[in-house]
Amino acid sequence: MKIKKTKLEWNKETLDEKVKSRVVNGVVSPVAWWLIASYLYYVKNISIMKDETFDWLGKWIKDNWDRIEHPNKSLIQRDATFSGYYVRRYPLRVQGASIQLLEELGYGRRKTSSTRNRNRQC
Repeated sequence: MKIKKTKLEWNKETLDEKVKSRVVNGVVSPVAWWLIASYLYYVKNISIMKDETFDWLGKWIKDNWDRIEHPNKSLIQRDATFSGYYVRRYPLRVQGASIQLLEELGYGRRKTSSTRNRNRQC
C-alpha cells in the first residue's frame, strides 16, 4: 500500500505526550512504538513524533532493557536505540500497525470536494 504524502491533521505534541505517559505507566510497549516510529521514518519517510520523543523512547528502552518483554525486542540493539538504528526487516505486524496508525491519524486522506471549495473561497 503506497501512502500519498500530505500534511498530517494532528498535533505531534499531543501524540508525543500520549506515547510518553502510556509507556511510563505500562499501558503500551516502548518497543512497539520505537519500531513503528522507526519503520515510518526510515522506510516510509514519515515522522510521527518529534526527534526528542524518539530519543527519549530509546533512552527509556536502554534504561529499562532487562525489564522489557516484547516478541520483537531482539530487533533492537540495546546500544543503538539513540542513533536511529535501522532495522533491516520489519515484521509484517509492525508494518501493519504503522499503516493502521497512519489511517487512524488521517494521514493521506484526500480532501472532500466541499473542503476544497471552502479553501478556494478563502
